[in-house]
Amino acid sequence: MDKRKRLLVSILLLTATSVIAAFWLVAFLRVPVLEETIRLSADGIRDWTETAHYGSGRQTGWRVIAQELPVCVLKLPDGSCLLRYIEWNYEPARGFRRFLLPAQSQILGTFGASPGLRAGITNVQWTPRSAVAGKIDLSVRFRAPDNSVATVEAAPPLTTNGTTTFRVPASLVQFQRSLFIRGDFTGWKSLPMESSGDVFVFRTNLAPGKYRYQFQYSYLAFGDPSVPGALTNADGESVSEIVINPGAPSTNGK
Repeated sequence: MDKRKRLLVSILLLTATSVIAAFWLVAFLRVPVLEETIRLSADGIRDWTETAHYGSGRQTGWRVIAQELPVCVLKLPDGSCLLRYIEWNYEPARGFRRFLLPAQSQILGTFGASPGLRAGITNVQWTPRSAVAGKIDLSVRFRAPDNSVATVEAAPPLTTNGTTTFRVPASLVQFQRSLFIRGDFTGWKSLPMESSGDVFVFRTNLAPGKYRYQFQYSYLAFGDPSVPGALTNADGESVSEIVINPGAPSTNGK
């Protein structure tokens, strides 16, 4: 082997060694995995973020996040609560999100248009199934002791004298100046809703029948937050359903 070939082999070996060393260094010092715990209480919603560094321990701390994350707890007509969490997941590296309910709560059911939702006794955990950024759309229905969790009144759709009013609590879509509705009755074209105090509203006349619909803001589309038991469409988004009965004076979303 002449001198030129030996030099080339040495360069290749040095390069390979450097790449392997860089890989292990990045694996040791890579971007922290955020394990986000959201605690529900009578004082509001609090966030406990644990930052896990490889080889350097964790950082923890509670902070009020009711005005920072799209988390909302609705009080349903039957007295149960419905936690809704809707956002775009920009950081797939986060290990999980855990929701802690008040002591002695009873979980009645969960719905996740985003796979990876698992319920415990008084906590629910969501673990991402993909390393790709995407939407998170989760619902947890539960019963909690009186005055143990801060809630807002649910706003299911109402039909009176032939007019159906769709409503969304403004607290669920914080920082959004506009909200849209789309469904079978709009040809799935997004139509603007009107801001009216603590809710967004959309009024329309619907003939008797069954209709599916969604709300939408920015790039997020989701089912009615005030109606438990959402369905999932072909795009992996939650959708809701309303039934208009012939001759009935008023109906609610189903």
